[in-house]
Amino acid sequence: LFSTLSYFNLRYYIRKYMQTKETTHYSTEDKNEENGRVTTQQKTTTYALIHIGMHKTGTTSIQSFTKTHHAYLQKDGYEMPWLWGLNHHNGKDVKRRKPEHQGDFARCFLEDRANKIFGTCRPSLLSYGNEIAESGRHILISAENFSALQEAEGLKKLKEYLSQWEELRIVIFYRRFYDWISSMHNEEMKKLPLSRRMNIVDFLQQFPHFGIWYNITAAPVVERLKDYFPQENIMVRNYHEDSKGGKLVEHFFCESLQVANVTCGYIRQQEKSAGVVVNKNKNSKSNLDYDFLIEGAQKAKLVVNSNNIKTATQIQKLRDFWETTLNMTIFDLPRVCPPQHILDSIWNITLYSEKMFFRNELNETEMWLEFENASRRSLCAVDVDQVLTDERLILFFKSLNIDESDKMN
Repeated sequence: LFSTLSYFNLRYYIRKYMQTKETTHYSTEDKNEENGRVTTQQKTTTYALIHIGMHKTGTTSIQSFTKTHHAYLQKDGYEMPWLWGLNHHNGKDVKRRKPEHQGDFARCFLEDRANKIFGTCRPSLLSYGNEIAESGRHILISAENFSALQEAEGLKKLKEYLSQWEELRIVIFYRRFYDWISSMHNEEMKKLPLSRRMNIVDFLQQFPHFGIWYNITAAPVVERLKDYFPQENIMVRNYHEDSKGGKLVEHFFCESLQVANVTCGYIRQQEKSAGVVVNKNKNSKSNLDYDFLIEGAQKAKLVVNSNNIKTATQIQKLRDFWETTLNMTIFDLPRVCPPQHILDSIWNITLYSEKMFFRNELNETEMWLEFENASRRSLCAVDVDQVLTDERLILFFKSLNIDESDKMN
Protein backbone atom coordinates (compact mmCIF):
# COMPACT_ATOMS: atom_id res chain seq x y z
CA LEU A 1 0.00 0.00 0.00
CA PHE A 2 1.20 3.47 -0.83
CA SER A 3 1.60 5.65 2.23
CA THR A 4 0.11 9.14 2.05
CA LEU A 5 3.53 10.72 1.97
CA SER A 6 4.80 8.41 -0.76
CA TYR A 7 1.77 9.45 -2.72
CA PHE A 8 2.86 13.08 -2.44
CA ASN A 9 6.26 12.15 -3.87
CA LEU A 10 4.74 10.13 -6.71
CA ARG A 11 2.58 13.02 -7.83
CA TYR A 12 5.54 15.39 -7.64
CA TYR A 13 7.72 13.28 -9.94
CA ILE A 14 4.88 12.69 -12.40
CA ARG A 15 4.34 16.45 -12.62
CA LYS A 16 8.06 17.08 -13.04
CA TYR A 17 8.15 14.56 -15.89
CA MET A 18 5.20 16.15 -17.64
CA GLN A 19 6.77 19.60 -17.35
CA THR A 20 9.95 18.40 -19.03
CA LYS A 21 7.91 17.01 -21.92
CA GLU A 22 5.86 20.13 -22.49
CA THR A 23 6.23 23.61 -21.01
CA THR A 24 2.98 25.52 -21.01
CA HIS A 25 3.18 29.10 -22.28
CA TYR A 26 0.46 31.65 -21.98
CA SER A 27 0.16 35.40 -22.23
CA THR A 28 -0.60 37.58 -19.23
CA GLU A 29 -3.75 38.90 -20.88
CA ASP A 30 -5.17 35.46 -21.68
CA LYS A 31 -4.54 34.04 -18.24
CA ASN A 32 -6.00 37.04 -16.50
CA GLU A 33 -9.19 36.59 -18.53
CA GLU A 34 -9.32 33.00 -17.40
CA ASN A 35 -9.01 33.44 -13.64
CA GLY A 36 -7.67 36.91 -12.86
CA ARG A 37 -4.68 35.57 -11.01
CA VAL A 38 -1.35 34.62 -12.57
CA THR A 39 0.47 37.50 -14.23
CA THR A 40 3.73 35.80 -15.20
CA GLN A 41 4.16 35.01 -18.87
CA GLN A 42 5.62 31.58 -18.37
CA LYS A 43 4.99 29.33 -15.40
CA THR A 44 7.43 26.50 -14.99
CA THR A 45 8.30 26.48 -11.28
CA THR A 46 6.02 26.10 -8.28
CA TYR A 47 6.98 27.58 -4.91
CA ALA A 48 6.13 26.76 -1.31
CA LEU A 49 6.61 29.53 1.26
CA ILE A 50 6.34 28.46 4.89
CA HIS A 51 6.33 31.30 7.41
CA ILE A 52 6.85 29.98 10.93
CA GLY A 53 6.82 33.25 12.83
CA MET A 54 8.07 33.21 15.56
CA HIS A 55 5.50 34.30 18.13
CA LYS A 56 5.53 38.07 18.74
CA THR A 57 7.46 38.90 15.58
CA GLY A 58 4.75 40.59 13.52
CA THR A 59 3.02 37.37 12.48
CA THR A 60 -0.48 38.75 13.07
CA SER A 61 0.20 41.66 10.72
CA ILE A 62 1.44 39.34 7.99
CA GLN A 63 -1.50 36.97 8.41
CA SER A 64 -4.01 39.82 8.41
CA PHE A 65 -2.57 41.02 5.11
CA THR A 66 -3.00 37.56 3.57
CA LYS A 67 -6.69 37.72 4.47
CA THR A 68 -7.52 41.26 3.43
CA HIS A 69 -5.32 41.38 0.31
CA HIS A 70 -5.33 37.78 -0.87
CA ALA A 71 -6.39 38.87 -4.37
CA TYR A 72 -2.92 40.35 -4.97
CA LEU A 73 -1.26 37.17 -3.75
CA GLN A 74 -3.43 35.11 -6.07
CA LYS A 75 -2.33 37.26 -9.00
CA ASP A 76 1.22 36.30 -8.06
CA GLY A 77 0.17 32.64 -8.11
CA TYR A 78 -0.10 32.05 -4.35
CA GLU A 79 -2.92 30.13 -2.68
CA MET A 80 -3.62 29.21 0.93
CA PRO A 81 -5.48 26.04 1.98
CA TRP A 82 -8.12 27.91 3.99
CA LEU A 83 -8.82 30.25 1.07
CA TRP A 84 -8.89 27.35 -1.40
CA GLY A 85 -11.45 25.64 0.83
CA LEU A 86 -13.64 28.74 0.82
CA ASN A 87 -13.40 29.20 -2.94
CA HIS A 88 -13.64 25.58 -4.08
CA HIS A 89 -15.32 23.58 -1.27
CA ASN A 90 -17.90 25.96 0.22
CA GLY A 91 -15.69 26.50 3.27
CA LYS A 92 -15.82 22.89 4.47
CA ASP A 93 -13.61 22.47 7.57
CA VAL A 94 -12.39 26.08 7.33
CA LYS A 95 -12.51 27.97 10.61
CA ARG A 96 -14.86 30.93 10.54
CA ARG A 97 -12.76 32.91 13.00
CA LYS A 98 -9.26 33.91 11.92
CA PRO A 99 -8.65 31.12 9.37
CA GLU A 100 -5.63 33.10 8.12
CA HIS A 101 -3.66 32.03 11.22
CA GLN A 102 -3.51 28.53 9.67
CA GLY A 103 -2.83 26.88 13.03
CA ASP A 104 -5.12 23.94 12.21
CA PHE A 105 -3.04 23.21 9.12
CA ALA A 106 0.24 23.24 11.06
CA ARG A 107 -1.32 21.14 13.85
CA CYS A 108 -1.46 18.18 11.47
CA PHE A 109 2.34 17.95 11.63
CA LEU A 110 2.66 18.17 15.42
CA GLU A 111 2.72 15.11 17.63
CA ASP A 112 -0.66 13.91 18.89
CA ARG A 113 0.11 14.67 22.54
CA ALA A 114 0.93 18.32 21.81
CA ASN A 115 -0.95 20.81 23.98
CA LYS A 116 -4.53 21.59 22.98
CA ILE A 117 -3.60 25.27 22.66
CA PHE A 118 -2.19 24.36 19.24
CA GLY A 119 -5.67 23.66 17.94
CA THR A 120 -7.07 20.70 16.02
CA CYS A 121 -5.72 19.12 12.86
CA ARG A 122 -8.13 19.52 9.94
CA PRO A 123 -7.12 16.96 7.29
CA SER A 124 -9.26 18.72 4.69
CA LEU A 125 -6.77 21.60 4.75
CA LEU A 126 -4.01 19.19 3.74
CA SER A 127 -6.20 17.97 0.90
CA TYR A 128 -6.78 21.54 -0.23
CA GLY A 129 -3.00 21.99 -0.27
CA ASN A 130 -2.70 18.91 -2.46
CA GLU A 131 -5.15 20.45 -4.91
CA ILE A 132 -3.13 23.66 -4.93
CA ALA A 133 -0.05 21.66 -5.88
CA GLU A 134 -1.93 19.72 -8.55
CA SER A 135 -3.16 22.97 -10.09
CA GLY A 136 0.42 24.24 -10.43
CA ARG A 137 -0.10 27.06 -7.95
CA HIS A 138 2.27 28.27 -5.25
CA ILE A 139 1.35 27.74 -1.59
CA LEU A 140 1.74 30.22 1.27
CA ILE A 141 1.46 28.97 4.84
CA SER A 142 1.87 31.29 7.82
CA ALA A 143 1.47 29.52 11.17
CA GLU A 144 3.18 30.08 14.50
CA ASN A 145 2.27 26.52 15.53
CA PHE A 146 5.17 25.25 13.42
CA SER A 147 7.49 26.55 16.16
CA ALA A 148 6.31 23.61 18.31
CA LEU A 149 7.41 21.10 15.66
CA GLN A 150 10.02 19.00 17.46
CA GLU A 151 9.51 15.31 16.70
CA ALA A 152 11.32 13.63 13.79
CA GLU A 153 8.08 12.11 12.53
CA GLY A 154 6.40 15.49 12.13
CA LEU A 155 9.44 17.06 10.47
CA LYS A 156 9.68 14.18 8.00
CA LYS A 157 5.98 14.43 7.27
CA LEU A 158 6.30 18.16 6.58
CA LYS A 159 9.28 17.58 4.30
CA GLU A 160 7.39 14.96 2.31
CA TYR A 161 4.30 17.14 2.04
CA LEU A 162 6.24 20.15 0.77
CA SER A 163 7.99 18.05 -1.87
CA GLN A 164 4.88 18.61 -4.02
CA TRP A 165 6.33 22.04 -4.88
CA GLU A 166 9.57 22.46 -6.75
CA GLU A 167 11.11 25.25 -4.70
CA LEU A 168 10.80 25.68 -0.94
CA ARG A 169 11.56 28.54 1.40
CA ILE A 170 11.01 28.51 5.16
CA VAL A 171 10.98 31.99 6.71
CA ILE A 172 11.62 32.61 10.40
CA PHE A 173 11.82 35.97 12.15
CA TYR A 174 14.43 36.36 14.87
CA ARG A 175 13.79 38.69 17.82
CA ARG A 176 16.29 39.23 20.61
CA PHE A 177 15.39 37.13 23.62
CA TYR A 178 15.28 39.95 26.18
CA ASP A 179 12.85 41.85 23.97
CA TRP A 180 10.88 38.75 22.97
CA ILE A 181 10.34 37.36 26.49
CA SER A 182 9.00 40.71 27.69
CA SER A 183 6.55 40.80 24.79
CA MET A 184 5.50 37.17 25.39
CA HIS A 185 4.80 37.93 29.06
CA ASN A 186 2.65 40.87 28.04
CA GLU A 187 0.72 38.75 25.53
CA GLU A 188 0.12 35.91 28.00
CA MET A 189 -1.07 38.22 30.76
CA LYS A 190 -3.48 40.14 28.50
CA LYS A 191 -5.42 36.91 28.07
CA LEU A 192 -6.04 36.54 31.81
CA PRO A 193 -8.43 38.34 34.16
CA LEU A 194 -6.80 40.99 36.33
CA SER A 195 -6.84 38.83 39.46
CA ARG A 196 -4.84 36.05 37.80
CA ARG A 197 -2.12 38.13 36.18
CA MET A 198 1.50 37.81 37.24
CA ASN A 199 4.02 40.62 36.96
CA ILE A 200 7.05 40.03 34.77
CA VAL A 201 9.51 39.55 37.66
CA ASP A 202 7.45 36.71 39.15
CA PHE A 203 6.89 35.34 35.65
CA LEU A 204 10.61 35.23 34.85
CA GLN A 205 11.50 33.58 38.16
CA GLN A 206 9.19 30.69 37.34
CA PHE A 207 11.51 29.74 34.49
CA PRO A 208 15.11 30.25 35.72
CA HIS A 209 16.60 28.55 32.64
CA PHE A 210 13.80 29.49 30.19
CA GLY A 211 13.83 26.10 28.49
CA ILE A 212 10.09 26.03 27.87
CA TRP A 213 10.22 29.49 26.25
CA TYR A 214 13.60 29.33 24.57
CA ASN A 215 12.54 26.14 22.81
CA ILE A 216 10.03 28.03 20.64
CA THR A 217 12.41 30.83 19.64
CA ALA A 218 14.25 31.04 16.34
CA ALA A 219 17.61 29.48 17.30
CA PRO A 220 16.42 26.02 18.45
CA VAL A 221 13.72 25.87 15.78
CA VAL A 222 16.30 26.48 13.05
CA GLU A 223 18.56 23.82 14.55
CA ARG A 224 15.71 21.29 14.35
CA LEU A 225 14.81 22.26 10.80
CA LYS A 226 18.40 21.96 9.55
CA ASP A 227 18.30 18.22 10.21
CA TYR A 228 15.60 17.82 7.55
CA PHE A 229 15.84 20.80 5.20
CA PRO A 230 18.86 22.23 3.36
CA GLN A 231 20.19 25.36 5.02
CA GLU A 232 19.69 27.35 1.80
CA ASN A 233 15.94 26.72 2.11
CA ILE A 234 15.80 28.43 5.52
CA MET A 235 15.67 32.23 5.64
CA VAL A 236 16.13 33.96 9.00
CA ARG A 237 14.99 37.57 9.01
CA ASN A 238 15.98 40.16 11.60
CA TYR A 239 12.80 41.41 13.27
CA HIS A 240 14.58 44.47 14.67
CA GLU A 241 15.70 45.63 11.23
CA ASP A 242 12.56 44.66 9.29
CA SER A 243 10.17 46.30 11.77
CA LYS A 244 11.84 49.72 11.59
CA GLY A 245 9.39 52.31 10.34
CA GLY A 246 6.59 49.77 10.60
CA LYS A 247 7.66 48.14 7.33
CA LEU A 248 7.86 44.52 8.41
CA VAL A 249 4.98 43.50 6.12
CA GLU A 250 6.67 45.15 3.14
CA HIS A 251 9.98 43.39 3.85
CA PHE A 252 8.25 40.06 4.18
CA PHE A 253 6.23 40.12 0.96
CA CYS A 254 8.84 41.95 -1.12
CA GLU A 255 11.94 40.09 0.04
CA SER A 256 10.82 36.71 1.41
CA LEU A 257 8.32 35.46 -1.16
CA GLN A 258 10.01 33.96 -4.19
CA VAL A 259 7.75 35.71 -6.71
CA ALA A 260 5.40 38.44 -5.51
CA ASN A 261 5.73 41.37 -7.89
CA VAL A 262 2.04 42.29 -7.84
CA THR A 263 1.72 42.06 -4.07
CA CYS A 264 4.95 43.96 -3.43
CA GLY A 265 4.01 46.59 -5.98
CA TYR A 266 0.68 47.17 -4.26
CA ILE A 267 2.28 47.59 -0.82
CA ARG A 268 4.91 50.03 -2.04
CA GLN A 269 2.42 52.01 -4.09
CA GLN A 270 0.18 52.40 -1.05
CA GLU A 271 3.06 53.69 1.02
CA LYS A 272 4.28 55.98 -1.73
CA SER A 273 0.96 57.50 -2.81
CA ALA A 274 -0.95 57.61 0.46
CA GLY A 275 1.82 57.49 3.02
CA VAL A 276 0.11 54.45 4.52
CA VAL A 277 2.18 51.75 6.22
CA VAL A 278 0.32 48.54 5.36
CA ASN A 279 -0.81 46.40 8.32
CA LYS A 280 1.33 48.16 10.91
CA ASN A 281 1.32 46.86 14.51
CA LYS A 282 -1.72 44.60 14.38
CA ASN A 283 -0.95 43.02 17.75
CA SER A 284 1.19 45.57 19.55
CA LYS A 285 2.27 45.47 23.16
CA SER A 286 0.25 47.35 25.79
CA ASN A 287 1.56 48.48 29.14
CA LEU A 288 0.06 46.55 32.07
CA ASP A 289 1.60 48.52 34.94
CA TYR A 290 -1.55 50.55 35.53
CA ASP A 291 -3.57 47.33 35.58
CA PHE A 292 -1.35 45.94 38.35
CA LEU A 293 -1.67 49.19 40.32
CA ILE A 294 -5.46 49.17 40.19
CA GLU A 295 -5.49 45.51 41.23
CA GLY A 296 -3.17 46.36 44.15
CA ALA A 297 -5.38 49.29 45.16
CA GLN A 298 -8.44 47.02 45.06
CA LYS A 299 -6.73 44.43 47.29
CA ALA A 300 -5.69 47.20 49.70
CA LYS A 301 -9.33 48.38 49.81
CA LEU A 302 -8.33 51.77 48.46
CA VAL A 303 -10.57 51.22 45.44
CA VAL A 304 -13.91 49.47 45.27
CA ASN A 305 -13.58 46.18 43.37
CA SER A 306 -15.93 46.75 40.44
CA ASN A 307 -16.89 44.87 37.31
CA ASN A 308 -14.58 44.66 34.30
CA ILE A 309 -15.98 47.74 32.57
CA LYS A 310 -15.61 49.91 35.68
CA THR A 311 -12.12 48.51 36.31
CA ALA A 312 -11.08 49.44 32.76
CA THR A 313 -12.37 52.96 33.41
CA GLN A 314 -10.36 53.14 36.63
CA ILE A 315 -7.21 52.05 34.81
CA GLN A 316 -7.69 54.76 32.18
CA LYS A 317 -8.30 57.42 34.85
CA LEU A 318 -5.13 56.36 36.66
CA ARG A 319 -3.16 56.62 33.42
CA ASP A 320 -4.56 60.11 32.74
CA PHE A 321 -3.83 61.25 36.29
CA TRP A 322 -0.24 60.05 36.26
CA GLU A 323 0.72 61.07 32.75
CA THR A 324 -1.42 64.18 32.20
CA THR A 325 -2.14 65.69 35.61
CA LEU A 326 1.25 64.87 37.14
CA ASN A 327 3.12 64.92 33.80
CA MET A 328 4.99 61.72 34.64
CA THR A 329 5.87 58.63 32.60
CA ILE A 330 5.33 55.00 33.45
CA PHE A 331 9.06 54.67 34.16
CA ASP A 332 8.85 57.36 36.86
CA LEU A 333 6.99 54.82 38.97
CA PRO A 334 9.22 52.85 41.36
CA ARG A 335 10.14 49.48 39.88
CA VAL A 336 11.31 46.10 41.07
CA CYS A 337 13.64 44.12 38.78
CA PRO A 338 14.65 40.44 38.39
CA PRO A 339 17.62 39.05 40.36
CA GLN A 340 20.97 39.14 38.62
CA HIS A 341 21.13 35.41 37.81
CA ILE A 342 17.88 35.74 35.83
CA LEU A 343 19.22 38.72 33.92
CA ASP A 344 22.47 36.85 33.23
CA SER A 345 20.52 33.93 31.75
CA ILE A 346 18.50 36.25 29.51
CA TRP A 347 21.64 38.00 28.26
CA ASN A 348 23.48 34.72 27.58
CA ILE A 349 20.56 33.35 25.53
CA THR A 350 20.33 36.60 23.61
CA LEU A 351 24.05 36.72 22.83
CA TYR A 352 24.18 33.06 21.75
CA SER A 353 21.23 33.46 19.37
CA GLU A 354 22.50 36.74 17.93
CA LYS A 355 25.89 35.21 17.17
CA MET A 356 24.23 32.19 15.57
CA PHE A 357 22.37 34.31 13.01
CA PHE A 358 24.09 37.67 12.70
CA ARG A 359 27.65 37.25 13.96
CA ASN A 360 29.13 39.47 11.27
CA GLU A 361 26.65 42.30 11.83
CA LEU A 362 26.68 42.11 15.64
CA ASN A 363 27.63 45.21 17.61
CA GLU A 364 27.87 43.61 21.04
CA THR A 365 28.42 46.89 22.90
CA GLU A 366 25.33 48.46 21.35
CA MET A 367 23.22 45.39 22.10
CA TRP A 368 24.48 45.32 25.69
CA LEU A 369 23.41 48.93 26.20
CA GLU A 370 19.94 48.07 24.87
CA PHE A 371 19.79 45.10 27.22
CA GLU A 372 20.89 47.22 30.17
CA ASN A 373 18.05 49.61 29.43
CA ALA A 374 15.57 46.71 29.22
CA SER A 375 16.88 45.27 32.49
CA ARG A 376 15.80 48.50 34.23
CA ARG A 377 12.53 48.99 32.33
CA SER A 378 10.70 46.39 30.26
CA LEU A 379 12.07 43.45 32.27
CA CYS A 380 11.01 45.12 35.52
CA ALA A 381 7.61 45.48 37.18
CA VAL A 382 6.01 48.41 38.90
CA ASP A 383 6.57 48.21 42.68
CA VAL A 384 2.93 48.18 43.72
CA ASP A 385 3.58 48.16 47.47
CA GLN A 386 5.78 51.24 47.29
CA VAL A 387 3.42 53.09 44.96
CA LEU A 388 0.53 52.55 47.36
CA THR A 389 2.39 54.59 50.00
CA ASP A 390 2.44 57.67 47.72
CA GLU A 391 0.03 60.21 49.21
CA ARG A 392 -0.83 61.65 45.79
CA LEU A 393 -2.00 58.28 44.58
CA ILE A 394 -3.79 57.39 47.81
CA LEU A 395 -5.89 60.53 47.42
CA PHE A 396 -6.46 59.73 43.76
CA PHE A 397 -7.68 56.20 44.52
CA LYS A 398 -10.06 57.54 47.15
CA SER A 399 -11.41 60.01 44.61
CA LEU A 400 -12.39 57.07 42.39
CA ASN A 401 -14.61 55.79 45.18
CA ILE A 402 -16.22 59.22 45.56
CA ASP A 403 -16.94 59.31 41.83
CA GLU A 404 -18.50 55.87 42.04
CA SER A 405 -20.62 56.88 45.04
CA ASP A 406 -21.86 60.03 43.28
CA LYS A 407 -22.98 57.99 40.28
CA MET A 408 -24.95 55.63 42.51
CA ASN A 409 -26.71 58.54 44.20
